[in-house]
Amino acid sequence: MFEEALFESAGHTRRSHPSTLLGFVLQCAAITAVVVAPLLHIEPPPQLRTLLTAVSFAPPPPAASPNVGAQAPHTGFSQTIGITVVQPPRIPAHPAIINDENVPPPSLFGSANGVAGGTGSSTGHNISDLLSGPIVTPVPPAPTRPVPVSTGVMQGLLLASVRPVYPAMAQAAGIQGAVVLNATISREGAIENLRVESGHPMLVAAAIEAVRQWRYRPYLLNGRPIEVETQITVNFVISGR
Repeated sequence: MFEEALFESAGHTRRSHPSTLLGFVLQCAAITAVVVAPLLHIEPPPQLRTLLTAVSFAPPPPAASPNVGAQAPHTGFSQTIGITVVQPPRIPAHPAIINDENVPPPSLFGSANGVAGGTGSSTGHNISDLLSGPIVTPVPPAPTRPVPVSTGVMQGLLLASVRPVYPAMAQAAGIQGAVVLNATISREGAIENLRVESGHPMLVAAAIEAVRQWRYRPYLLNGRPIEVETQITVNFVISGR
């Protein structure tokens, strides 16, 4: 009896083995589908997704309008549509040969900024016209105060001088020496103002009286006469000493 029960149990086990194996396979397939399916739909990061979208799904460029820019003829060279360079339909077998023997040299006085019909200046004149015309040099304004000039320079402009009269009392007393005067000379070359710098008091009056009558050529600055300041020295020497 025990043997019969064992035999029946083993037979039942052998009969149920195929269905158990099939269920196990189906369970493994279901688990695999559940695990693998999400992996097939993983989305890339936002930055990578944007880059992939821009690279993979960029729309083709629109057809060139006839008004956008003139296309070069199909000669095998690169063409442009607006600012976009288009691949040539064919690549030439040999490089292009440019003959520049008949190209005129650039002109020194050509149009401004390389633009045909340019004027070369904002006033509407060509550079060559400006250079060919008279050159006007601005004249600085005349000074408002007398300009100091050295004694040597003014000595060369002296036109007329009067010898001073030696004072008799100074001559009798044996007084001699130099009288230095500061003078203002006008635009006409006349003495306008005399001031004593140094000298013996008995000789100063005679020196001023004589120098007041001196005359000079006008001193010119930028072609115009101006007032100047200078020093004048008058020497008194007793003859025979």
